[in-house]
Amino acid sequence: MLLSMENSLDNKIFTIETITNLHVGDLGDGMQLVDKQVQKDVLTKYPTIHASSLKGALREHCEKHQWDGDSILTVFGGDVKDEENKIIKTLQGRYRFVDPMLLAYPLRTSFGFVMGVSDQILKDTISLLEITGKKPPLLSFVKNIYTRYGNAMNNIPPGADGILFEQNPSSGNFSQAEHAVLVKRGFKTDDSNEQEVFDSIYCGSLAVLNDKRFSEVMEELPIVARNKLESGLSANLWYEEFVPRKTLFILQVYFEEMEFSKKLEDTLKKDYIQIGANATVGYGICKFQEVASGK
Repeated sequence: MLLSMENSLDNKIFTIETITNLHVGDLGDGMQLVDKQVQKDVLTKYPTIHASSLKGALREHCEKHQWDGDSILTVFGGDVKDEENKIIKTLQGRYRFVDPMLLAYPLRTSFGFVMGVSDQILKDTISLLEITGKKPPLLSFVKNIYTRYGNAMNNIPPGADGILFEQNPSSGNFSQAEHAVLVKRGFKTDDSNEQEVFDSIYCGSLAVLNDKRFSEVMEELPIVARNKLESGLSANLWYEEFVPRKTLFILQVYFEEMEFSKKLEDTLKKDYIQIGANATVGYGICKFQEVASGK
């Protein structure tokens, strides 16, 4: 979901990197093969984090780190109580958290670990960044990648069910292999800001998959078997999807304040935030990074 700009709202953009595996569960309809699936975007079926889940995790983190009550109410909203602990009124938070969208997904390839994107991800990222009214280097980088490689992925030669490896960036020649993915390594640009985006956000390696192939990858998210033991015996075996570490999401935060909350900014920049289930086994540790706003 993308929010249009309103005169009374400003915004910031953050990336969210999963430092450890992430499981933010979706109850589903009970008909799925995997017992516990992760939350997914209703249109693309790519992994997401519902804004309500994200907001709840952030609020819990801030409360544990001794934010004062007024700051909690300003950012997240909540009930105002009197001295007898009776609810006087309920305030709406002055910050709007939008469902984070998938920015890049880690892939294992014959080249080793690379960050994977699809045409759809590139288009969605461009739309999100353009609607903010700002021009971060990430926007120009993604536009550059989509312009150069998006069409190539939608026009794979007949019979080429395969990887398109870039042989010579200057000539634009490609060789064919399998899986319909364009691997983009060693990206070089005269724009130092774009180079920084490629090196820092995308870890210096990027694979652009066509939408069909990327959707197939998303249908095969990692699954782990989990078990509840009672007196040493299996009492409840289930299977659970998770989003692997190094996955990247992109988040919009809109706010009504004249300035972004210093408390929230410091928390997002400095702290590791636990999101989702299985905290006791190290799941859901995430790091936020503000996207440079540009001009």
